[in-house]
Amino acid sequence: MRYVVDTNIINRIADGRLSRLDFPVDAELVAMHVQENEILATNNPQRRIALLDVFELHQDVRVPTESMTWGDPADWGHAKWGTAGFAGPIKATLDGLNQQRASNHADSLIAEVAVANGYGLITADRDLAAVARTFMDPNNVLLLP
Repeated sequence: MRYVVDTNIINRIADGRLSRLDFPVDAELVAMHVQENEILATNNPQRRIALLDVFELHQDVRVPTESMTWGDPADWGHAKWGTAGFAGPIKATLDGLNQQRASNHADSLIAEVAVANGYGLITADRDLAAVARTFMDPNNVLLLP
């Protein structure tokens, strides 16, 4: 099964807190430009390189996001023009849970790919896991420590 991986999972792998062994055996990991953008925004150059290495090593499949974000030049060529219609409701629900945390926009795009394509989601974010479970099969949302 394909699983979209939240960026916080990449951080935990880089820190040695998780490994590929923590995922289902048949997991095919899906990434998109969203995780890469979040990693590239890391201020510490050594940390950024370590995260990019983990990202490249562990992404099995790269897909476009289901929605395009106007004003984000990284979206061009990496996002679909149409929208699956889930990112807005996911973000609104997340905003209600955690006082509009800055990562909610990226998290909503990540979750939308999972929901729209029938993929699972792997995250360490309790709020994102809770919201995703309302939009998709709750058994396909893995909340890791």
